[in-house]
Amino acid sequence: MDLGKTIQEKVTNLSSASSAAEAQAALTKPVSKHPPKTLSHALARASLAGSELLGSQDHFGTALAKYSAAEEKIGNARLAQDNQITSRFNSAMSTTVNSHISFAMKARRAVQNARLSLDAAKASAKGARPERQDAARVEVEQAEDAFVGTIHNPVDDADDSCRGGSDECDEECPGYT
Repeated sequence: MDLGKTIQEKVTNLSSASSAAEAQAALTKPVSKHPPKTLSHALARASLAGSELLGSQDHFGTALAKYSAAEEKIGNARLAQDNQITSRFNSAMSTTVNSHISFAMKARRAVQNARLSLDAAKASAKGARPERQDAARVEVEQAEDAFVGTIHNPVDDADDSCRGGSDECDEECPGYT
């Protein structure tokens, strides 16, 4: 609860005190309930307080009580909706994103290893004796082919998964498109 509301509540309680004991009680009284969870809950709380002030005999008091009950139901429905969004959509999306990130990290390691193999093949070909030059050149070409293949496979797969990523979420979370 913020300080402004706390001070306002303490001043309101203090203004209704008629003796020093009541003033002391007003200052030491703990602040009211926890803050409302949603705007609808806040409206329900305010309209219920107004209804209690007017009483059930007043038509406006009765209307405020009914309004309070309706807003409370709306607030609870909103909380249920938020929980459902979190449990169904966000969890599925998180799983999908995490699997794509894991795939990307594996692909990155594979590219890095292929690059290291290519560099090692080039270094050994550079220092190879003349009778070993042909074999070293073949090793470099094979390492280049492996490197190029390692780069193209993850890029193609990433393109496919980016195109199909929303389809996966649509299948996992029908109704949230």
